[in-house]
Amino acid sequence: MRHYTQEDGRNPWMEKDIEDLKMAYKRYPYQIPQYLLQKHGHGGCHTKAFRLGIAKGVRNPGVDLSSLTREEIGYIAGFMDGEGSICFCLGKSMRPTIQFPNTNKEVIDWLLKKLTVGGLSITVREKKNPKWKTLYQIHIGGVKNVYDILLKIEPYLIIKKDKAQQAIRELKGRYNLN
Repeated sequence: MRHYTQEDGRNPWMEKDIEDLKMAYKRYPYQIPQYLLQKHGHGGCHTKAFRLGIAKGVRNPGVDLSSLTREEIGYIAGFMDGEGSICFCLGKSMRPTIQFPNTNKEVIDWLLKKLTVGGLSITVREKKNPKWKTLYQIHIGGVKNVYDILLKIEPYLIIKKDKAQQAIRELKGRYNLN
């Protein structure tokens, strides 16, 4: 069994983490503690539970947006309209992603806190020109994650509403999502 360190870019699983994860999966519907989601991500928690044998037959439920206020959902939708992008290819396999780029790290940190999901990564683009600011970008992947986020923010979108509706229809049709 491999143990990860901070240098790996992953947080190691402590005994308390594992015990809290086991307790979360004993209840239905399960709710993973927020500190575990922030530390390991939704996908990381589900993968760990599966490897421990406590998540067999449990489907990764996607992102939990139930704690977001209407104002926060509106802010995320406005950010998507202005800065974000919805990417999906209509082909044999569909790999949808949502991207949120920005030069303000505080905004990216806030989004990371609110959208703690599996399939999430953040990239930092190095400045090629000394006059440019550093760019931070969140990439959210996974059919269920993208579908859940788009479904939640779609009523608040203005500019990208048609693209979100198209993506929702395609994802719902291909993957029989509710």
